[in-house]
Amino acid sequence: QGWQLNSQPASYEQLHCSMLAGLLGNIGWRPEDEEGYLGARGIRFYRHPGAQLRKKPGRWVVCAELVETTRLYGRGIAHIEPRWLEEVGAHLLRKQVLDPKWDRRQAEVQGMERATLYGLVVYSGRRVPYARVDLAGAREIFIREALVEGQWDTELPFLQANRKQIRKVMDLEHKSRRQDVLVDEALIYAFYDQQLPPDVCNGTTLERWYRQASRALAPGQPAPLTLTQAELMRHEAAGVTTEAFPTIVRLGGVDCAAQYLHEPGDVRDGLTVTVPLFVLNQVNEERTEWLVPGMLKDKIQALLKSLPQKPRARLVPLPESASQLADALSVPQTFANGSLLDALQAHVKARVQLDIKRTDFKPDMVSPHLFLNIRVVDEHGRQLAQGRNLGALKSQWGSQARGAFQALAALRTPKATSGQAPVEASVSTSDPQFVGNNVADASSNQRGSMPSSGQKTSRSDTAQPVATLQPHGEERYTRWSFGELPELMEIRKGSQTLVGFPALVDQQDAVVLEVFDEPDIAAARHRGGLPTWR
Repeated sequence: QGWQLNSQPASYEQLHCSMLAGLLGNIGWRPEDEEGYLGARGIRFYRHPGAQLRKKPGRWVVCAELVETTRLYGRGIAHIEPRWLEEVGAHLLRKQVLDPKWDRRQAEVQGMERATLYGLVVYSGRRVPYARVDLAGAREIFIREALVEGQWDTELPFLQANRKQIRKVMDLEHKSRRQDVLVDEALIYAFYDQQLPPDVCNGTTLERWYRQASRALAPGQPAPLTLTQAELMRHEAAGVTTEAFPTIVRLGGVDCAAQYLHEPGDVRDGLTVTVPLFVLNQVNEERTEWLVPGMLKDKIQALLKSLPQKPRARLVPLPESASQLADALSVPQTFANGSLLDALQAHVKARVQLDIKRTDFKPDMVSPHLFLNIRVVDEHGRQLAQGRNLGALKSQWGSQARGAFQALAALRTPKATSGQAPVEASVSTSDPQFVGNNVADASSNQRGSMPSSGQKTSRSDTAQPVATLQPHGEERYTRWSFGELPELMEIRKGSQTLVGFPALVDQQDAVVLEVFDEPDIAAARHRGGLPTWR
């Protein structure tokens, strides 16, 4: 028939692959630690005792013939590789693709393929694209996990924009303490399912379609697949504004980052404000009672609910009374001005002529999320402590906070070397943001003979203003050569401004000038330094 002999001898693989074409029913696989072989269609056979083999056969074999005597034996056994079966018996393989999963790295849905030949498993666990066997199923998983759940790393702008909008709506949920603002995932899935064509089932096909759709857009049309905030919300989150729930809360003269969380039982549930260690001692406990305007109504209602039954009955319905009181106390003139309990006591008396005592309120009955959670961090942003008891935090970290404040003021550090920018310090005795009547009066009353600003001093004519002194605490003074000592000193670091209280500190044979973060501490140290001049 015109066949020609091979010019080169056939290899072992070529020879046995040609034999396999007619002997696929004689293959066998030996389980580990067993003597016999599992054959095609569920048979079991054994190596014939008279078989002469130079090597022990492998786990996959082919037999020249199967002979049944006392049991089924295989004669003419030879070792084969299972991959040869994929080529020779490709038309007989039965394949299944199971366990489809989204592969973030490959940006496609993949399944585990399993192939059998006459009941023998040729291979299993091979990753293959699931869209080959089930395009609709692959598309569903792709939309749900890659797009809805955001488990896809892509540079397409729509996905990042949609994630940002979802985070905004979730922030609204945390602030309003409601879990029904963001639409459920089924509606987001329906949005993508409606927009995408049926053949988009992985990252490659989506990117190709997105580029084509973007080029076809008319001027002024929104980008494809972009969700708006209105589409992501079930209803309007009324009252959740930046003014009611600010992202920055000012404590101790410093702008502190505010975070909101609705997770009952979590230590961060409610409002958490991050406070730098150096400003901890200057945080006013009365200010922490007010939280933010958006949370004031809930706190007032909880406080009214803690009243004894008789005065509480005068205020029912409590939600309406709490809403009216919150509206009155949320205006800038009254919000965070003094103690919340005092302000609430006064407004209740003015509203219903009910004289209640401060002790009638039971703060321990109020839910923990209605107390400010203070997160104390060091200069590198590492968390040192957190809690809702400001007094306990000051007791534990007050001395470290004072040291951090003085280091910031450069009064406990060496002089600034060349190339370093020292902290800017300036005198302030009239800034209304820092100099209230209480602070000014306390400072002037406690410092005895300290000359106040605006008064002439009989000290040295060559005295320097405090604001021009080198800001370090190691310069010793044996005479009053530094001019007037102000009641307050502003310390600026970047855009933040702190207020410090300078004082003379006795060093036996001289005094040094230091600044403190609390007026009572400064006054006490200053009294000890004054006798040096007498």
